[in-house]
Amino acid sequence: MLSFLIVDDKENLASELRRLLAELFPGCTIKQPPVHEEIINALDDRPDLIFVRSSIEAGILANLLKKRISEKETSLIPVVLLVDELHHITLFDESIKRDIEGIVTWPLNKYSVESIVRSMIRLNRAESELKARISRDETNGSESAEEIRKYQERHEGIFENTINAIAIYRPQDSGNDFIIVEFNRAAEKIEKVKRGDIVGKRVTEVFPGVIEFGLIEVFRRVLKTGIPERHPVRFYKDSRIVGWRENYVYRLPSDEIVAVYTDETKHKVAEIALMESEERFRQLAEYIQEVFWVVSPDWKEVYYISPAYEKVWGLSCESLYKNPVSWSDSIIKEDRDIVLSYLKEKTKGDVDEIIFPEYRIIHSDFSIHWISARGYPVYNEEGKLYRIVGIAEDVTEKKQSDKAFNAILEGTSWVTGQDFFDKIVRELSIWLDCDVAIIGKVTKNSTIESISIIREGKLSKVYSYPLKNTPCMEVIKKGYFYHPVGLKEHFSEAVQLHDLDITGFVGIRLLNKEEEPIGVLAAMSKDLLILPKRAEDVMKILAARTSAEIERMNTEEKKKQVEALLQQAQKMEAIGTLAGGIAHDFNNILQSIMLNTELAQFENSGNNVVQHRMDEVLKASKRATDLVKQILTFSRQSEIELRPLKISLVIKEALKMLRSSLPSTIEMSSSISTEDDLALADPTQIHQVVMNLCTNAAHAMREKGGTLSVNLEPVFIQPESTSLYPELLPGPYVCMKVSDTGHGIDKNLIDRIFDPFFTTKERGEGTGLGLAVVYGIIKELKGTIRVESEKGMGATFTILLPRIQRPHKTEAAEANPIPHGTETMLLVDDEEGLLVAQKKIFERLGYKVETHSSSTAAFEVFKRDPKRFDIVITDQTMPKMTGAQLAKEFMTIRPDIPIILCTGFSDVISEEEAKAIGIKEFIMKPIVISDIACKVRKILDK
Repeated sequence: MLSFLIVDDKENLASELRRLLAELFPGCTIKQPPVHEEIINALDDRPDLIFVRSSIEAGILANLLKKRISEKETSLIPVVLLVDELHHITLFDESIKRDIEGIVTWPLNKYSVESIVRSMIRLNRAESELKARISRDETNGSESAEEIRKYQERHEGIFENTINAIAIYRPQDSGNDFIIVEFNRAAEKIEKVKRGDIVGKRVTEVFPGVIEFGLIEVFRRVLKTGIPERHPVRFYKDSRIVGWRENYVYRLPSDEIVAVYTDETKHKVAEIALMESEERFRQLAEYIQEVFWVVSPDWKEVYYISPAYEKVWGLSCESLYKNPVSWSDSIIKEDRDIVLSYLKEKTKGDVDEIIFPEYRIIHSDFSIHWISARGYPVYNEEGKLYRIVGIAEDVTEKKQSDKAFNAILEGTSWVTGQDFFDKIVRELSIWLDCDVAIIGKVTKNSTIESISIIREGKLSKVYSYPLKNTPCMEVIKKGYFYHPVGLKEHFSEAVQLHDLDITGFVGIRLLNKEEEPIGVLAAMSKDLLILPKRAEDVMKILAARTSAEIERMNTEEKKKQVEALLQQAQKMEAIGTLAGGIAHDFNNILQSIMLNTELAQFENSGNNVVQHRMDEVLKASKRATDLVKQILTFSRQSEIELRPLKISLVIKEALKMLRSSLPSTIEMSSSISTEDDLALADPTQIHQVVMNLCTNAAHAMREKGGTLSVNLEPVFIQPESTSLYPELLPGPYVCMKVSDTGHGIDKNLIDRIFDPFFTTKERGEGTGLGLAVVYGIIKELKGTIRVESEKGMGATFTILLPRIQRPHKTEAAEANPIPHGTETMLLVDDEEGLLVAQKKIFERLGYKVETHSSSTAAFEVFKRDPKRFDIVITDQTMPKMTGAQLAKEFMTIRPDIPIILCTGFSDVISEEEAKAIGIKEFIMKPIVISDIACKVRKILDK
């Protein structure tokens, strides 16, 4: 069981040492006599280790050490000095210094205390063992040879198996050097040598660093005086081995020198690491801006205060050590009572975390500072409070920032839209005292376009600049970028910085809900830009609010666009319904005209004039048929049909139509090449493109007049030119240009003109869909569209469409005669006039024909004798039963009956659906007799 003696005239350090010793060596005995006489008498209990406070009275220390050395039983007890870091060590006598075997400094460290205690006790026991052995050597002369042999065996066993290293040296040249005589196993292990290799050699030869190590001097003193000495832990180094060693040196009666020592390398490395850790803590505490403090539980003693106290309070650290409550004297009166009352209440009983109310102090320069402080209790192993540590922070700037930030928040709480953005940049410029503040969005072509910008206190017009090589690009990349001065030099290529004469900058990224960059919030200054505390945090909050407002406005805009699309869809649906009805009725009218004209041609007896006029009627009817198709295509009631199309013909037709609607102040100029202008396109769509572009051009010139130019020519995109048109492949194209001499397009708007619903026209003058439709059509045709314009200089739209080769002309085939037949057919149509004409024509072709204008009547006739008819031709749109329904009923009775379904327009059934139910042919009205006669013959001949 270990026992310790503590000699200390102050309680604070001793109480901590007692706690650590009790933790490290459970069951140990610890004594701390209060008065001089009891301290001296305590040596009689022969403690294993003595701790002495460095501030103890020199006389007490001298008497204690004198008694320790004078008595054989206590002479080897190690003495360790306790050093308070706030005091200097003063030892007046060299002999006293030699009697101090170790030092422990405040604040105490668990591992360092354990290391020094264990090493001191090990050496003490080794010394005692050696002394006992030497004593036995001196009295062995009278023992028998057998007893001597047994003793030598015990001696060798102890010598070889002790955990301490033991080396015996013989003086050489009157002590100038020493020869190695003995070296035990522990020493071999520590020094990594073999006894046989070193015995008989000089110590300076085997251990060349021993002189610098200081051990040779100890050997010489012990050889001369005979007084044992402890050589404290020192660092040994030579070319072969390094490490820390602690030696106890003793002289034998034969004048040989014995060194009992231990390898303290592991303990020392741990101790150094700990000391370095403590040093880093001290450096941290001394260099942080906050005030770090350690006080006693009753707040009457300050153990540590960091240098930041002098800056924050304006008072010296020494003044607080002398008067531990002086920190509270600086608190203004109305706050002091609150703080001290709170502190008094918190320190009653068990103490937990102490969160001081924020309070104000009067600095030594008479300025007012706001302080935020927290304290934390530290308990020992016994659960007793023995320290309170804490930190105090000067939050004056934070308070000011909060005040300014709250003003910004309050100022923007009740505004939205553009007013919100204007308010943000205005308040930001005031808070940061800067010349420019901007909220900018990132556009498609990598530019920053201002949503709101304030310059020198005034809101400015829309401002934009390229993003590349600018501080805003750094903001987009990093999220937050601050450059207090020298911005123009750092971003020398950013022309706008030179235009604005900017040198200081701070900016933060704006993100959408998907965490994608959508813009920046930035402030710029012509002078050094110094940010208040927490500026980045404040800007993060402002950026979040700004991003949310942009997102809200985008959502509103999308909602409006969806509503507009819905309205447009409803309009188109209504147009489609109207177009479908018109198409059905109009096709029936055309059908009647065409059938009767063809019937008249059959009956014409060779009058060429009449024949020519009837041909013209048929041509006009076919053009009317195409017109109906265009109406259906426009209303999306008919599929777009891409076919080889001469673009020049469509352009010329559109310009003829347009000419009559243009005012006389606008001249038209065209250069239309009719060669190599073939493209795979839909005529209705190309007509729509030309009309939209020309109408927009005319609108741009309506006030002052001008010239509208339309050009068409074939071009070839070479491989080396694809960089100009990266979306196109090399090859032949048709190039159409539409130019005007109107007011032109602002460069800030030119990237948006193809966006749906974007328009610069007044309300009611345009929907913003025209150019969007043009863009969609050209992209659908695998082409491209470009615009070139300057404000006041007009605009030119260039369209490129893939050109196809003109098909080879073949000799016109001779018109085949209309086929005849003798079969019986059933004609069903609710239009009596069409039935009469169709019956006469088919009868002239040799067929036997029965007609019915009622689908139900036709069904009854067919049901009575289904084998009678060879083919059925029926209209689709009829009352009571449609043609498709009638066909199903017929095929239920007779599955092999061939049926042809005719329709002027139907959104109920398509050609694919008709054939899927068994209908042989699906024909759109108006019907040309030669076409339907061929199809009838083809079906019957199968």
